[in-house]
Amino acid sequence: MEQDYSLQTLSGSYASLGIGRLTAQEETYVQRRTQGINPSAAARAANYKYPARAVAELAQREDINLAISYMREMQRQVAVQAGALEFTKDDATALYLEAHAKSATAMEEIRAVDSLVKLHGLATPERVEINVTNRGQMETMDDEALLKLAGQDIMLSPDAYMVVSDED
Repeated sequence: MEQDYSLQTLSGSYASLGIGRLTAQEETYVQRRTQGINPSAAARAANYKYPARAVAELAQREDINLAISYMREMQRQVAVQAGALEFTKDDATALYLEAHAKSATAMEEIRAVDSLVKLHGLATPERVEINVTNRGQMETMDDEALLKLAGQDIMLSPDAYMVVSDED
């Protein structure tokens, strides 16, 4: 199910971002850039009289850049929801790094870094204290529960088994 972002839909969505109304030419430029067309071709498609000058001016405008970013994110979300894209650890990393770069305060930076650390498993696991009061508690646990208590994952492969005799 492909979602169509018409010019009217776009203008309404931009208001929530603090972007004023874009002209029809600017909307067309944003749409073409979002579709992956290079800036010069997008300016020509938007019927700018002097495409090179328009590209230079539009590239400097924060509202245009924000609109392009917004529309790319909207298309990505639609694709992810439709199952056309897989959201990977690399995607998350790129978004966290982008958030870190755009952070305005030290707290925002710290949150982005903390999220990256968690995503990549760089933080030391929390220590959990286990109170075993008698041997019977452990004897009734299955192997998975015992391994979890020990904080270990053991992956056994039948190819790694060896026959050991008691005679040695």
